[in-house]
Amino acid sequence: MTDTVHVYSLNAVGDLGFADLTSATSYYDRVASQTQDASESASIANGVYPYVNIPFSENDPSNQFSEELRLSSHGDDRLHWPGGAFYSKLYSVWNEFGQNEFFAQPENPTGILFASNNRYKIEQTALFADGS
Repeated sequence: MTDTVHVYSLNAVGDLGFADLTSATSYYDRVASQTQDASESASIANGVYPYVNIPFSENDPSNQFSEELRLSSHGDDRLHWPGGAFYSKLYSVWNEFGQNEFFAQPENPTGILFASNNRYKIEQTALFADGS
């Protein structure tokens, strides 16, 4: 199994006089992969005894970017408030693959028992404000 993760972030704050402007940016990149022995479960599911060697691989590359811009009042005024915007974008793929030529048939000449390529993309946006 391998799992490599890179995480980056940058925060900046600026004083605008009447309020503080904050920018919080982050990004991560991850690649996880592993190969397991699916001999028992796949052989039983296909009615094959004794068990046949079936390597089962999973790969999951993913990354996410997010940004928040926030304006916050400061000072001794009676009203205190924050307000801002948030954005996030996640992209992920979950790949799985299991194969053994023992299971080859005319309709499946390479003996693939399982293959998937599931792609996910989630985007989020938000505006927020509060006052007290």
